[in-house]
Amino acid sequence: MLKLTNITKVYGKDIDKVEALRGVNVEFRRNEFVSILGPSGCGKTTLLNIIGGLDRYTDGDLVIENLSTKEFRESDWNNYRNKKIGFVFQSYNLIPHLSVLKNVEMALTIAGVDPSSRKKRALSVLQKVGLSDKANKRPNQLSGGQMQRVAIARALVNEPEVILADEPTGALDSESGIQILDLLKEVANDRLVIMVTHNGDLAEKYSTRIVRLVDGLVVEDSKPFDSCVEIDDCPELRVEPELKLNKRGRTPSKTQRMIDKARILVKNKKKAGEKTSMSFGTAITLSFRNLLNKKGRTIITSVASSIGIIGIILILSLSAGASAYIKKLEENSLSQFPINIEANIVNFSSLVQILMNETSDREKYPDTETIYTKKVVGNLFDQIINNGAEFFSQNDLPAIKEYIEAHKEELKEFGYVKYNYGTQLNVYCNYVEAEEYMKTNPFLDSMESLLPSMGIPTSMISVVRPYANMILVWDEMMDNPQLLQKQYDLVGSNSKWPTAADEVVIVVNERNEIDDYALFALGVKGEDEIAGAFLGQDDSFSNSTFTAEQLLGVEYKLATPADYYYLSDHDDNPETDPVWDVRPKTAKTVDFVEGQDFEGRDNTISVKVVGVLRPKQGANVTSINGMIGYMPELNDLMIERATNHPAVIAQQASDTNIVTGAALSAGQKAALLKSMGMIDTSNPKSIQLYSNSFEDKDKLVAFIDRYADENEDKIKYFDQLDLVMGYVETLTQTITAVLVGFSAISLVVSSIMIAIIIYTSVLERRKEIGVLRSLGARKMDISNVFNAESSLIGFLSGLIGALIAFLIILPVNAILYNFLDVQNLIKMEWWHVVMMLGISTTLSLMAGFIPSRIAANRDPATALRTE
Repeated sequence: MLKLTNITKVYGKDIDKVEALRGVNVEFRRNEFVSILGPSGCGKTTLLNIIGGLDRYTDGDLVIENLSTKEFRESDWNNYRNKKIGFVFQSYNLIPHLSVLKNVEMALTIAGVDPSSRKKRALSVLQKVGLSDKANKRPNQLSGGQMQRVAIARALVNEPEVILADEPTGALDSESGIQILDLLKEVANDRLVIMVTHNGDLAEKYSTRIVRLVDGLVVEDSKPFDSCVEIDDCPELRVEPELKLNKRGRTPSKTQRMIDKARILVKNKKKAGEKTSMSFGTAITLSFRNLLNKKGRTIITSVASSIGIIGIILILSLSAGASAYIKKLEENSLSQFPINIEANIVNFSSLVQILMNETSDREKYPDTETIYTKKVVGNLFDQIINNGAEFFSQNDLPAIKEYIEAHKEELKEFGYVKYNYGTQLNVYCNYVEAEEYMKTNPFLDSMESLLPSMGIPTSMISVVRPYANMILVWDEMMDNPQLLQKQYDLVGSNSKWPTAADEVVIVVNERNEIDDYALFALGVKGEDEIAGAFLGQDDSFSNSTFTAEQLLGVEYKLATPADYYYLSDHDDNPETDPVWDVRPKTAKTVDFVEGQDFEGRDNTISVKVVGVLRPKQGANVTSINGMIGYMPELNDLMIERATNHPAVIAQQASDTNIVTGAALSAGQKAALLKSMGMIDTSNPKSIQLYSNSFEDKDKLVAFIDRYADENEDKIKYFDQLDLVMGYVETLTQTITAVLVGFSAISLVVSSIMIAIIIYTSVLERRKEIGVLRSLGARKMDISNVFNAESSLIGFLSGLIGALIAFLIILPVNAILYNFLDVQNLIKMEWWHVVMMLGISTTLSLMAGFIPSRIAANRDPATALRTE
């Protein structure tokens, strides 16, 4: 059954060589109680370790069931220890962080037995050793004798054929020692028990056979066994097949000998049985229980390791919040910053790049007094002449408009268009005083008349002009009523949507507010009130309130540029030789606004407010940029009115200026007619394309590109919003990358710390490593145990980091909202947590890899001897 043939074990080399065993020959019966006696250092434990597969012999052969172990691989030894051998150690070697039941189950767990079966078998063997009531206790809650009985139960649970006991009573009192020996003697009735002991009296009393060792040699065997003699069972075992002659009388080739050897190895493998394998779940359980057993150190390590995680999550959250804020700004700005297509495009960025490029090949800081001229303008003109298309380009706006109009219904699905013809509405209102009109649009004209009443010289208009031009009061609504109704709510029971050119709406913000300066632009506050408010004389101005009903019905008078032309009073014959004059754009008398021309045509047209609009709750994009929205039909009406005005008709027929009499070139005449309001609607000054939402912007760009593909004419457009936001996003991403890089340094430091912690754990758990290997665990299983431990620490660090980051974000967001009025500027996304958990776990796994390999490669016999 078990036979040692000329076993030799040598430690060290050369002058440090020590022969622990020197040609040991011994064979054991299937069931007997063998005691190995001898002085300390004679090789007893070494012999036991070789029999148990914990140590390897230097020379000789260990034969198991007539199977040589010379060609055993690591997996074969693991399987042998798990299936054939049960160990009982002097110091018990129970795993302290596992319960008694789990300690006993461990051999079955490594063998791959299912949970219910291994629990049943473990409880059964615990009952045999009288400890079934201690199954859920920890080893440190038991006495020495009880712990040794648990060790015996662990050795028996897998029903091995051989029990190896190394000084099983050495750490026990006499009474407990006798109980253990009684138990081992009972076990020896149906299996082989080999015990190493120093106590000759106990060996004589309990053993059926005594083998004495001295200096690595068997000097006495009380009951030797030779299977060839006693049971006539002496089959010849060969690892290498005999070199028998083949049919031709020749020695087999090397290839044939290798095939024969492989057949024997396959046969031996089948005899050895299935491989042992510890599941990764078991490795995680062992590691988790060990971490729980040292929870203080585990928590401190995890918190320290989470610092980098916290930093990166906070940075990513800030980046996500900033990106969301930027996206919201971009989405809210879609109506203010459309895609703009103009007739002539200048690529300023390329021009600036040329001006800033260093083209001189002269050396820096020359040792000369000569002053040279640097070629800058020359380079610029050279580039413009040679590559003009790169810097200046043109768009065929009539063709583009024709294409848009042909696909207008398709465009409505994701956007809308506005055509800029370079005209402005001249608007008057007498809401404050019926007998006195105010000019409320263009806003710059109204400011020119307002500044003197505030005591501000008109020379300051140059300062006010840039700001006044930025204020948009009247804005054309898109030709998409369904989308408008999704963006705005009507305020007031009598409010309605405009349906004709002479109907307009007033737009308020989400809080039903109108800007104070807009009250004058809307014509609902007079010049004196505005001046008093600006000079601090009227505090009630900014607190003014209106009802929706008060605003409904407000009437405005609109004039085209041509409406300012009139026949001069000193015209003697207006029908045959008319003399024209023109009023100033600031004209606002009742006679002009409500008057008629010589043909009985009104100088202005009337429009009324029919509704008050407010953005819908949750609407991120709104399309009316001004304070008053009007229908596209009003713009068409004003262009038609100007084109048909007598002054425009007269100017068309004349090659001189109808007011000054000055001669006009063709270009000057066309420009003058355009300034009078005569517009070629097929050729707009510019085209603005708006997307319905942020997501629709890509569709809008694709729409533009499709025109280029179909017409082989690429549109050059300017997207100011995309340009600005692109810079902002690039800056945000760069800052995020830099900050993440700095935080990543702490992750590296944390990884080094985890590597040290895992290596410390390896040192602390050396006995456990030896026990697991003695139970048949593979090197890979040992690696998995420590890999699982490092992964758990990493995962816990990630969880703690995410939790602390979340707790930090809450008050910081509240503080930022208080100062910046921006909600959730730091926004933790779910994927931040998942990603950092993965990174933390992976880095910890990598950090623990080397310590886990060190643990796996530890010699099990040496590990068991470690105190």
